[in-house]
Amino acid sequence: MSDKYLEALRRFSSAGDLRMTRSVVSSMEQREVELTPEHMQLLLEANLKARDAAGARAVMERMRGMGIELPPVMRYDLAITSARAGRLADALVELDALHAEGVHPEPRHLNELMAIHLRAGRFPAARAVLRRLAADGRGARPEDYATLFADLHARKAIKDSIAQVELMLEVGVKPTPKQGRDLVAMMAEAGHPDRGATLLDVLWTADVEVDVQVLSDILDAHARAGDTEAVAATVARMAEVGAEPNSFHRNAMLAAQIVSGDVEAAWAMAEQLLAAGRIPTGDNLDALFDLTLGAGNLQRASGIIDWALIIGVPIGPQRVAQAIEGHLQAGDLKVARWLFDESARCGVPRDRKAARGLVEETVRAGDLDGARALLSEMLSTGTLTNGRHWGSLLRAMLSAKRVDDVAAIITELNEANAAPSASDLVKVVHMLLDENKPKPAIEITLGSLKAGTEADATHFGELLWLFAKA
Repeated sequence: MSDKYLEALRRFSSAGDLRMTRSVVSSMEQREVELTPEHMQLLLEANLKARDAAGARAVMERMRGMGIELPPVMRYDLAITSARAGRLADALVELDALHAEGVHPEPRHLNELMAIHLRAGRFPAARAVLRRLAADGRGARPEDYATLFADLHARKAIKDSIAQVELMLEVGVKPTPKQGRDLVAMMAEAGHPDRGATLLDVLWTADVEVDVQVLSDILDAHARAGDTEAVAATVARMAEVGAEPNSFHRNAMLAAQIVSGDVEAAWAMAEQLLAAGRIPTGDNLDALFDLTLGAGNLQRASGIIDWALIIGVPIGPQRVAQAIEGHLQAGDLKVARWLFDESARCGVPRDRKAARGLVEETVRAGDLDGARALLSEMLSTGTLTNGRHWGSLLRAMLSAKRVDDVAAIITELNEANAAPSASDLVKVVHMLLDENKPKPAIEITLGSLKAGTEADATHFGELLWLFAKA
């Protein structure tokens, strides 16, 4: 009779039919048939296959009560069943206890344990399982590798990335070309292009068809570090694998020279770039401008701006302003004015500080009409819209006894709601009244106050005193 029960238990347990397995055991108990360790083992397996963790735990307790010794490794089955049943926390508690007791899983457990650790975000434990799998000559499941790769990217984990690839190749599993490319690019981006290049060689040796364009990432990383020798070596490697350097690669070579701080080498590379029909990037031209200007070569730095304007590469208004200010300080007003006008013609926004400096130097050079034309243009374009910007010109014209021109300028400012400062207004009124021209003095005073000239008590008192004296 017992043989028939055992046969039924084997059939139902192997099929994972927990209900029928329990029915057989219940029938045996009703007929007072002795339950042997083999019967109980089949009942336990049925609970595990049905993902009934509570039932499996109860059977295990019952077996202990019957004096049936269970191998500790069976608790891994219980942990896996708990995880499958959605009780991840219970599974982790069991696994932690087994680890603390020094109980090691069997090879059949490893893939399931990998999945549990990955679900729980326990990546160090998952990598430990990966090493056990490799020692057993097996690989993980593709979806588990993908999860591990995602963690490596998130952490930019260079050593762990290399170790994972080595473990995969050790058991004959190849990363996909995309996984390989992403790892190499991640290493380059993280500032370790040499290790990325080494990994790329390993992958190519293993016939993983990683796109040769990943060398662009390695090249760019070397360029950012200013490692000109590594850049040259990477370009040579590109040629070996049939990748023709394009504008991006040549600009990376230029960037490396700029970062290295070698002005002459950077200029030579920039000229080679243009000779090859390639256009330097705006970032490279900006950086070359800073490097050249920092080396004290103002003329060459200005040439970069001219270069950018000719070939249509965007140049920042701050760079143009730096060049203009440099030329103004060097007394080269003509070049400063040319840069100011030409850059504006090419669409570079005008810098207010540079515009003010240009006005001041034009006035200082005695070209009052030129300064007036420049200020009128700045007023109409909205670059300099405050009357105080006209102060130096007004004072210079007053010194030149050009009172009528000054009155005309203030009238122009008032009409544009760009009223002069109170101190400039007082000086102009003073001179007009000295020349016995009370009417224009009154007109520009009223116009300026209406346009927004803010006269404090002192300036207002001066105006009243001037008119009273006149």
